[in-house]
Amino acid sequence: MLGALMCPSLHPVNLIHMKPLRLELVDAQAQALKHPDTFEAPSLNEIAQLHVDDFVKVCIHEPGETGERFWCKIESINHRTQTITGTIDNILVIYNYKLGTPVKIKFSEVFSFIERS
Repeated sequence: MLGALMCPSLHPVNLIHMKPLRLELVDAQAQALKHPDTFEAPSLNEIAQLHVDDFVKVCIHEPGETGERFWCKIESINHRTQTITGTIDNILVIYNYKLGTPVKIKFSEVFSFIERS
């Protein structure tokens, strides 16, 4: 799972360097604490108010490498574990994950969101 992508048969490849990857989602809350003057992330309370069919932006990266941000459509939310299950909703340029690939996202990994309602 990619921090987790839930597609065990998919072997992620960096399409620029064509090498296998060890990928993870970036913790947006940690980035906001580390760079308070230049980085904003929604609060965990704001994220907890999201619903199925809303969208969240996350960032995938290989440690030490450039990341790629992308949107996921929310399929379910577990408030007890503070996790979102979603599916990739835009084409990725650097990594070879496809539209509709399932992703499990911690609330802390949400960079931004769009509410559908």
